[in-house]
Amino acid sequence: MKFLFISYYFPPESFAASIRAYNYIKYLKDFTEPVVLTKKLPSKILKDNSLIEDLINVKIERVFDYLIFLKMPLGIRNKGGRELKRYLRPFYKRAKMLLKEENFKFIFVTIPPFELLKVALSLKRRFNLPLICEIRDPADFESGKKFKKFIKNSENIVDLFIGSHFYVLKSFGIKGYVLHGGIIEFERRAHEGFNIIYTGTLKNAMESFVRFVKFTESINYNLYLLGPEVRLKDKRIKNIGYVEYKNLKNYFEIADLFIIFRDSDTKNYIPLKFFEYSGSSVPVLAYFKNFSNLFSYLEKYKKGKGFVWGEEDKMLKFIEDIKKGKLFFEKAFKPWKDVSLELLKVINEKVLNRNNRLF
Repeated sequence: MKFLFISYYFPPESFAASIRAYNYIKYLKDFTEPVVLTKKLPSKILKDNSLIEDLINVKIERVFDYLIFLKMPLGIRNKGGRELKRYLRPFYKRAKMLLKEENFKFIFVTIPPFELLKVALSLKRRFNLPLICEIRDPADFESGKKFKKFIKNSENIVDLFIGSHFYVLKSFGIKGYVLHGGIIEFERRAHEGFNIIYTGTLKNAMESFVRFVKFTESINYNLYLLGPEVRLKDKRIKNIGYVEYKNLKNYFEIADLFIIFRDSDTKNYIPLKFFEYSGSSVPVLAYFKNFSNLFSYLEKYKKGKGFVWGEEDKMLKFIEDIKKGKLFFEKAFKPWKDVSLELLKVINEKVLNRNNRLF
């Protein structure tokens, strides 16, 4: 059975949103026929071509980038209406063509960008198909603040909202189903030294990163940065550069501690990397400028601990206790295959079964 999967981000782009979409399609294609609608690849962007190798038999339709709309003056952007339709036309036109040609069972859209839901709502009204909307970012992020009312008002139209974590749905004041990201499964192997692993960009995290390095000067460790190079004179920092998604576990296997930094929009920041780090008993440390609900997740699932600026003494003791083997943590969450099958089951039970359109 076919369905239309609409995502602005998709492999070979290497963003977290692309990784989530990649894992869905990688496993769902064995049970369904997804047709992906996404944007044409920008010429200058980091690519992970290994991801697309698993999707060679998936139909992927690409349309021109409409980010020009997102850069419009706020006054024009808030008007919506004709301006909105004009700048979303590439996605809408191609989706409309696909829906006329193919016998789809439902439409799945993943946001942000939040404007993409307006495309999906128009398609639902025109073709009378069930609509599932996944929301990855909470309403208090800068990208989501302007759309809180819009998302809430669409609750009676969207057949099912999927939240990447509990606080996403709560921030918009909507009901839905929580589907956490999948883990990267790995087995620890013997290695030298105490290794701390950080993955991804340091955008919106640089201040916390620099503070961490400064306040942990008394601790001997290897801090592996799997992402953009950082020019900070410290022998403990190992600039590895970008690592393909499929090769991340090679570094995860030598990890003694995973770390996450955040400078702003901390309250409901629960990144995909947290779930991917959870594939073994290796602990996770979060060091943020302000409190985050991620700290609650770390405690609830016995995965580690979170600290804010000013709690450096507690953080140092936590790291030393880990080094001495005084603290123990657990594996949590599901592999991506199980997450994808859970998604399919939820869609069947909560949407298609209700509409007599079972797979």
